Amino acid sequence: MPDLSGWRVMKGTSHRMAKFAECGAASLWTLINRFFVAIDERNYKEAAGLFAPDGIWHRQGKTLRGPNEILGALEGRPAHLLTRHLITNFVPIVFRADEAETKAVYHRFCR
Repeated sequence: MPDLSGWRVMKGTSHRMAKFAECGAASLWTLINRFFVAIDERNYKEAAGLFAPDGIWHRQGKTLRGPNEILGALEGRPAHLLTRHLITNFVPIVFRADEAETKAVYHRFCR
């Protein structure tokens, strides 16, 4: 079990992530995990690059459209912020060859 002393747990909220570039059902879950691992590693270009040009991320009450807006929002995160994301209750809402929309509960641990 990881040592989480010194970490504070943010309230879990539900977000939607939409319109990822073409991916199969088996890889959709992997893609979501790659996105949050990239954020936790502060590799924001990789995270934003996982979105299609018309991709949408509903984050903190804002709708971010496309990799450039997503990258801009991520680059605005405080430099000292260290996060680890835990994704639960993952459900694909829409799943087509050119569009995927998911809903999940994201728990963010930060210090």
